[in-house]
Amino acid sequence: MRNRMVKFQFSVFGTFPFSPTPEIMMELMRAFLPDGLMPSLSQGFDMAKGVSTNRISLAKGDAFQIFFANDRIDIIENFPASDISAADFVKKSEDILNKIPNIKDFKFIRIALVTEFARQDISAAEMEGYVNKYLTAAKPGAIEWSARWIEMTDSESETYTTIFDVMRLQGIMLVSGKPEAFDGIKYMSDMATRADNIVPRYSISDIGKIAEQLLKLNAAADAIYG
Repeated sequence: MRNRMVKFQFSVFGTFPFSPTPEIMMELMRAFLPDGLMPSLSQGFDMAKGVSTNRISLAKGDAFQIFFANDRIDIIENFPASDISAADFVKKSEDILNKIPNIKDFKFIRIALVTEFARQDISAAEMEGYVNKYLTAAKPGAIEWSARWIEMTDSESETYTTIFDVMRLQGIMLVSGKPEAFDGIKYMSDMATRADNIVPRYSISDIGKIAEQLLKLNAAADAIYG
């Protein structure tokens, strides 16, 4: 049995001046070109308006991407190296946010950390153990299943949510743009400040403290997954 990290994602939500104009793209390119990140436009979805929209992205191939929209900033690392931890990625994300022009003027309403990993080479007995752990009503030998639940945690006058998602997968997984056969379980943890509190209450100086709590919740999720 072996684990493989699939994705890290760090996101901040608010109202941001990132209309996909040449001027904004040039400003971001000047800030991030030394990191080898190249700008482009990609399709996104505006949750508030319920419509598809263009958004600015900066990328280093498929491995590392930053997406800028009017309502969120997403920093994503796909299939990170085995020696990169969630804490390493969060620190890298903080450094990236601090490079954004005028970031000190921004206010955030929500901060989130998402981690995904896949577990492969699972024996039949081990797989049955996972079925029993996550699906109490399933019959022995279940071959396609998923489990999802949400927990709330209060800490230092803030409420956090953790979404747990466990899925049995068999098929093809794209790794660095190349298809690979996969037979195992994929785990996702989504830790965030509460989505229904839409007060712009965080500044860039608050990111570190919130990120520290998100990392604690991520460690607790990993312990539950086992």
